[in-house]
Amino acid sequence: MIDKCHQIIFWFKNIIKKIKPGKTAIKGASLSLLIVTFFFWILYCSLIYINLKDFWIIILCLVFALLIIVFGYFIKWSIIFLVRIPKILIIAISIAPPLIYIMTSDGLLTTFIVIILSLCGASILVLKKGFKNLSITHKILTVLVASLGFVGLSGVIFLYNKNVFNVTPIANAALLSESQIQQLDFISPLEKGPYKVKYLTYGSGTDLHRPEYATKVDFITNPVNGRFLNDQSGFRGWWRKKYWGFNSKSLPLNARVYFPEGEGPFPLVLIVHGDHSMQDYSDDGYGYLGELLASKGIIMASVDENFLNKSWSNFFKGLNKENHTRGWLLLEHLKTWHEWNKQKDHVFYKKIDTTNLALIGHSKGGEAVVYASVFNKLPFYPDDASIKFNYNYSIKSVVAIAPVDGQNKLGGSNPVLEDVNYLVLHGSHDGDVSSFMGSQQYERIVFNDSLYHFKSGVYIYGANHGQFNSSWGSNDTFNPFTGLLNQKQLISEEDQKKITKTYISSFLDITLNNKKEYLPLFIDARKGKNWLPKTIYLNQFEDSSFEAIANFDEDFNLQTVSKKGGKIETKNLSLWKEQEIQLKWRKKGSRSLFLEWKYNHKDKSKSIKSMPESLIASYTINIPPTPLDSTLSFVFSMSEYKENNNPNQKPIDFTILLSDTFGNEITFPLSKFSLLQKKIKAVIKKSEFIKGIKQSEMVFQTFYFPLKDFQKNNPNFDFSNTNKISFIFNINKTGSVAIDNIGFMKSLN
Repeated sequence: MIDKCHQIIFWFKNIIKKIKPGKTAIKGASLSLLIVTFFFWILYCSLIYINLKDFWIIILCLVFALLIIVFGYFIKWSIIFLVRIPKILIIAISIAPPLIYIMTSDGLLTTFIVIILSLCGASILVLKKGFKNLSITHKILTVLVASLGFVGLSGVIFLYNKNVFNVTPIANAALLSESQIQQLDFISPLEKGPYKVKYLTYGSGTDLHRPEYATKVDFITNPVNGRFLNDQSGFRGWWRKKYWGFNSKSLPLNARVYFPEGEGPFPLVLIVHGDHSMQDYSDDGYGYLGELLASKGIIMASVDENFLNKSWSNFFKGLNKENHTRGWLLLEHLKTWHEWNKQKDHVFYKKIDTTNLALIGHSKGGEAVVYASVFNKLPFYPDDASIKFNYNYSIKSVVAIAPVDGQNKLGGSNPVLEDVNYLVLHGSHDGDVSSFMGSQQYERIVFNDSLYHFKSGVYIYGANHGQFNSSWGSNDTFNPFTGLLNQKQLISEEDQKKITKTYISSFLDITLNNKKEYLPLFIDARKGKNWLPKTIYLNQFEDSSFEAIANFDEDFNLQTVSKKGGKIETKNLSLWKEQEIQLKWRKKGSRSLFLEWKYNHKDKSKSIKSMPESLIASYTINIPPTPLDSTLSFVFSMSEYKENNNPNQKPIDFTILLSDTFGNEITFPLSKFSLLQKKIKAVIKKSEFIKGIKQSEMVFQTFYFPLKDFQKNNPNFDFSNTNKISFIFNINKTGSVAIDNIGFMKSLN
């Protein structure tokens, strides 16, 4: 038996010896890895340099490559004394993978590229130097290795250049009841207004890189001292000052202005970009909005804050209080505009309606406009009372486009906005801010005064981060190798701009020009079918007339609700809980109700309609008799909770029941407004198809039911004595939902 084992071991050793790569193969694999890696590293760095036109990028790339090479030799010297591995192979595997990973940002793809380059290089050198002298076994092995390597390489090249991956089409649940939706019959918000559009710039007059803020500037502005921005330290501070010609003690007020020709006064809107490479200027990317708004009688200034953006010099550590500074600078711009409005010799003398101001921000700018609105009402900077504020401008509205949230906290907390209209837009295929972070700020908007305000969230299937800005485009990653991205599911830049213009133009018409006829668009995108490109929209809406029955933030008792005296009853649910909502990146900061039901019939063909009522799952809110009337609407927000991966599973529908104290009932299906949209899954990189990664999160949609539409269902129903609201899950056999903000508000039409 022992001899037999020795024979087997000896046989395995011979096989391994025969297929073990020789010195030529190892040398070929190593050279292939090094040569191809360095070729693409040079190309990668050159493309970045062409984009940024910064010679230091070349120096940085060379230094980084040298460090990797030194690291490779260090590894070689460390390992060579321990194991008998060829020196060139140690160097190759120490240098190539780190550089490839930097260029791809993907561990699996890096591993695959290293393997196929090694296979290709090994087979090429073997074929070149001595294929004829190889044994039959090694010849077969060489051909096999070459085939695998070049097939793999061809596959990588093909997949890089083609969008061949498909995702399972997502059913648009809202369109299944499209015929019931009446279109808004008003002037399209996309239609240009009667005003001739004019353009100018204002700025420091000394900009080192852009003549529009230097020799060609129309109005020179005074710089301001950004006292709470720390950019002075070390090489980072030296380089930023060298590039821009100033530091935080002398920040310029630069902007591009699109304005209507006419007497005025006109509302004023400031828009600010987000974080991008500081050498790839972002402030000229919103001209498409400026042209439209100015034609409709609104002044729009696109503010330059590129000097606060990222650079290779602060790659690992950003600027301190950066987003606070971004927001504060907007207020300094507003101060300048108020001064111009009073200067008799200025082109904007009495042209600005200072009671009608709005702020728009994209990405980090989306958080900056929130801070600007908060600082506007404060006497001091909350993190340092030695910095005094004195603004108090009439900022009525804030728009956040794909915003970040919580990057710079205020006094250790996230800001709450009070009595300001708020709109947030976000795309499902955002490769930069991949989580719907604006939904966090949406929850922190409160209305306390007697004026009308509203907040709205619009989640857009197929929209990315960059196409909101015409200079950023479809690449959200800043990687010049765009073929690594899955761009097949993106909507076109033209469509994304069209959506942006439709919603922002309508929002400003409502909040600055009191054109409330556009309000229904913010609850239901189908109302604007003739204006909006065809895609999936999830709309969330709440206004100052909303009175909550249950928002699930009041306590941890599952049987109580926000409305005093309310009590919960449930039947046959497989899951009932309240917990904080989890987004992709972090928790949302608010709680919701989570429900699940599942009917386990032995007879799968048996329908729910044939089930006894006692077995049907339901969730009921009993409330003290509540006086309602037909001018109100019943509303709540909802999202699918657990993903349903069955493509044949119909979108969720269920029955809603209202009861009064006399036992009268009104019932209607959820689908009277819309079926529930299944979770939207996005694939940002092509490699995610191979890994099976599909990003998704709970995005809430508001469901809206005007009570007047259901009065005819039961004329005896007494709205003034409503005492029960029930969700009865009697349509789908299985389902799971998250529900939030159940209540009533004034109907919009």
